[in-house]
Amino acid sequence: MSCYHRIPKSEIQCKGVISGVPLDVGEDEIVACCDGGFEAKRLKSRRSGKLEDTMSVCVTFGQKYLPGEVKLGFQMFEVRPYVPYGVLRCLNVKGLAILLISVRDQPGVL
Repeated sequence: MSCYHRIPKSEIQCKGVISGVPLDVGEDEIVACCDGGFEAKRLKSRRSGKLEDTMSVCVTFGQKYLPGEVKLGFQMFEVRPYVPYGVLRCLNVKGLAILLISVRDQPGVL
């Protein structure tokens, strides 16, 4: 019996963040300009108790890899990988979801 599963191409996706997008540019325009992008969501920030739109947009691409840049109108924007806020990070090694036990085993870390 095989433990490997084949992931259909329709389910392969990756998320990236584009910063510095003006607030007057809608999410529909961003999806139309992004090659391979099929969903865009403007990130929100809580200021004085209210959620406000920021100039950063999370774009979901239907590809295996993120593109390096995206062209919106006449401007080029760099695409960075999207890391959700709730991911555990080890402050000593800056790794994601590392157990403290494995960090203690490394000499000179703790």
